[in-house]
Amino acid sequence: LKWSDGNALTAADFKAGMVHDMSPTLCQDDGPYVNPNKSLRGAGCNQSQVFFLSYIVGAQDYLTGSNGAKDISGITAVDPQTLSFQLTQPIGFFLGEMATMASMPIESSALKTYPGNTYPLHYTENVSQSGPFRISAWQDPKNPGVKDPQHATEIVFVPNPHWWGKPVQLQKVIMPLISDLQAQYDLYTSQQGDRADYVTVPPHTYPFVQNLSDFHEVRSLSINFYGLNFADPPFDNLEVRQAFALGINKQSLIDTFFQGSTSPTNHIIPDGILGFNPSLVTPPDASTGSASLTGNQLKAQQLITHVAKGCEQNSSPDWCAYVIGVPGNGATLAPLSTSSLAANRACPKYNVLAAPGKDGALATTQQQVVAWAPSDRQERDLFNQAAVQQWSNILCLNIVSNEAIHQPILAKALINTVYSNPGTGATSPQALYTFGGYIADYPDPQDFTSNLFAPNNGTNGNNAANFGVKAVASNTGLGAELDITTQMNTADAELDPAKRIQMYQQIEQQLVFQVAVIPTDQPKLIYRLQPYVTNFTLPATGYVSDQSWSDVFIVAHN
Repeated sequence: LKWSDGNALTAADFKAGMVHDMSPTLCQDDGPYVNPNKSLRGAGCNQSQVFFLSYIVGAQDYLTGSNGAKDISGITAVDPQTLSFQLTQPIGFFLGEMATMASMPIESSALKTYPGNTYPLHYTENVSQSGPFRISAWQDPKNPGVKDPQHATEIVFVPNPHWWGKPVQLQKVIMPLISDLQAQYDLYTSQQGDRADYVTVPPHTYPFVQNLSDFHEVRSLSINFYGLNFADPPFDNLEVRQAFALGINKQSLIDTFFQGSTSPTNHIIPDGILGFNPSLVTPPDASTGSASLTGNQLKAQQLITHVAKGCEQNSSPDWCAYVIGVPGNGATLAPLSTSSLAANRACPKYNVLAAPGKDGALATTQQQVVAWAPSDRQERDLFNQAAVQQWSNILCLNIVSNEAIHQPILAKALINTVYSNPGTGATSPQALYTFGGYIADYPDPQDFTSNLFAPNNGTNGNNAANFGVKAVASNTGLGAELDITTQMNTADAELDPAKRIQMYQQIEQQLVFQVAVIPTDQPKLIYRLQPYVTNFTLPATGYVSDQSWSDVFIVAHN
């Protein structure tokens, strides 16, 4: 094995890469991948790699600076070709984690020359790479003076002459750096000048291009979902979460706004992953749940009505301000009328009863629930607006839709955290967020259960950290038997594949009943590829393997 400069690629380089990913100062170091909030270790700064490596003995000590750790003691380069790992516990998915960027090697000499995060800036100079291609240039055809990644509009790749596998046939690959999907698509369909050879298809064009000869699609190993902030009202109430999960018609919304480019789902583990459970049912429990993708609006109304009736008796729970509103000036709210939600789907009318000697007309409206959607994804934004309308009509709550700049929001507001609007700086603890999606890091059900929802992992947000213990116990009263965190830990350590799969299926069902998130759809990877590009296929993970590039070539064309 060799680097692109011809130097030996050894086990020590793989260890150097993993130690670098766990560096306690990585987010504070200068470079192109620094977290905007440098006080947050792990968020937006190799956070998944940190979690993947956390099962190695000494990794957490090195990350936190505990016990004087200056290295990861559980990784040993036995010889140039052998790497040894000592794990904190048995885990059946460790090899899957090691097939991700978590185990990416870094040439030790590069880290000495360019410490911290700065080495990627020098890929075109003297920082070697190990894949089938190496970066030869960062460029902007309209500005020949641009040679750095911060200002480049294209990346140029050329073959790595020392690649260990079958030599690649492509002699140059140019990747335009265009963030706008429609602009990418326009470049592909342009009839003038150089056209793109590959492009992701915007969802709204799906029905018009799905029968074209250059169109391709594959079911993605990913899900889209609403993340909920259940550490704060109203989503700290289980019945409110379940009402939201059942209150929308996913089938109708997906058909209307995505027109076949994605499929509605109730699942957290996507179809195509080993462990997908075709028998999964919706909330609130096994006896009343179903596999329906159209929701259960009547049950949703019954759930929210039950919460409202409880608030009539005791309005002190924090979610009551969102469900029935808060009367002002000492007033109280009269009980629900006999024409309840469950009977006729009519929103309840509350009569304000004045406190003695005070004006009872002063009553606040229900506090607002905000459903965020990324402003750079039109279909997702329209989907969100329609979902909000359905929720408002069915649940009679004060729900509004809003847009957020996608990437900055994700940097601060991963699943179940307190979401912030970067435009105003206002926090929205009572928020839902249409997450851009979670795609498999490795095709294992653990990646969609423990890796998403276990406390203190690399993906979960602060407010979900104790979901398995606190949220389940406090909202159901069932206590330890539904301690999902303990079940995830047990499943992670199970080495029998069949038992482990069954455990994750049971965990997923409980997460769905508890509404850890509201799954909405499983996307397709849809793209167009010029017919002269041969042997290129996009797998369900969305990542083309290094070895596959050797078979790709371009035939002569006009």
